[in-house]
Amino acid sequence: MLGNEHAAVADSQQADYFRAFLTGLRTDMESDLAKQVRRLTASQNAGDLGAVNVLRRAIRTAEGDLRAVVGMVDALDGRFPQAPDLRTG
Repeated sequence: MLGNEHAAVADSQQADYFRAFLTGLRTDMESDLAKQVRRLTASQNAGDLGAVNVLRRAIRTAEGDLRAVVGMVDALDGRFPQAPDLRTG
């Protein structure tokens, strides 16, 4: 039984690590996406249709990647719910 408890703790710690990693990745991706949207707006205002097409495609790809990362975090949260942080409060 002790082996199963150690495995559960290790699984939970690994989930916490990947949750933190993916959350940081998500933040970076959201920032990059916001920059792309600003560049798209500037290109639209300048009438640069070539850049608009490239940026729209890049934005769609980035949105899909972001959805995948969010899905991974949601799956981790579903399988390994976060324990409340007892150090705060």
